[in-house]
Amino acid sequence: MAVDVVLEALCDGLRGTAGMAGVAVYSGLPPLEALGQLYCLLGVEQTRAELETLTLPHVPVWAQYSVQMVIVAYGAPEGGPTGQIEASIRNARTAAVAVLGSVDAYLRSDSTLAGRVDDARLVSWTLEQSPADPGSMARISAEIRVREHA
Repeated sequence: MAVDVVLEALCDGLRGTAGMAGVAVYSGLPPLEALGQLYCLLGVEQTRAELETLTLPHVPVWAQYSVQMVIVAYGAPEGGPTGQIEASIRNARTAAVAVLGSVDAYLRSDSTLAGRVDDARLVSWTLEQSPADPGSMARISAEIRVREHA
């Protein structure tokens, strides 16, 4: 299966998940209108593939993709006392972590992406957060590992 089919299967599956209501899911760069909104990018930054082959005649048997996912969430506009800034960062972080939880729940409930692959799972993630203008931003970078027969 081509990696573009895997990315579209992930996008379609996530868009149909109740926990992703109100979250824009893209497999390409988001439009400018998406900036400032809650969104999830799949495979935009990096997708890496590895193949395992039989010794002879060197026919690929397994393909494994590491699909990078980015979740971006914004908190309410900051301003005023420090407590409001902290609250906007917390709101952004809470939103991003909720999306990550929805992605993980989806992959746990359908690890074959409706029979398209042998296994897809969330294997790692990192969280970055910072004040932004206007408001605060939380960004989660995660890796989804997909394994399939080639």
